[in-house]
Amino acid sequence: MKNAVIDVIRSRRSVRRYRPDPVPPEALEAVLEAALWAPSACDGQPWHFTALVSPERIAQIDREACAFLARAPLDWAAAMGRAANFRIFYGAPAVVVVSGLKDAEFHTAVDCAIAAQNLVLAAESLGLSSCWIGLTHWYFQSEGARRDLEIPEGYEPHFAIALGYREGPAPEEPERRGHPVTVLR
Repeated sequence: MKNAVIDVIRSRRSVRRYRPDPVPPEALEAVLEAALWAPSACDGQPWHFTALVSPERIAQIDREACAFLARAPLDWAAAMGRAANFRIFYGAPAVVVVSGLKDAEFHTAVDCAIAAQNLVLAAESLGLSSCWIGLTHWYFQSEGARRDLEIPEGYEPHFAIALGYREGPAPEEPERRGHPVTVLR
């Protein structure tokens, strides 16, 4: 079945090389609004979004996150953090940090992930590329991260999303693994 939303879902790829062109404010506002319209358990809306658009601030957070990554307990992650040319946000001109309420009654992390999916799909529909960044995990556990990112009291950062215009061709379509679907009638 052909459908514009399904086409956007199928065309979206994680992009790890960005042009330096800034994300237009109206595009950033649109993708953040799409995130706000995500469904959540009991309509709790337990999220907070911190948008970084200053190249200097993004570079600072990138350096700090890489320093934490270099000390990660996973060898492969620590090696990435120590690599001289590695940038955790891949040079994206905008980054959105997704935080969730610490003491929410339901599945805050899941609700935040659904909101993030809305955000990346909206970005794709507007011609922006994105990459979900989970390697910020170790940095986000620090008090410095909460201070540097001005995370509101009662929230904790979960992950980040790099946003911008991709540099080079679109990544290839990944192979789908099997058919993990059962339909019971």
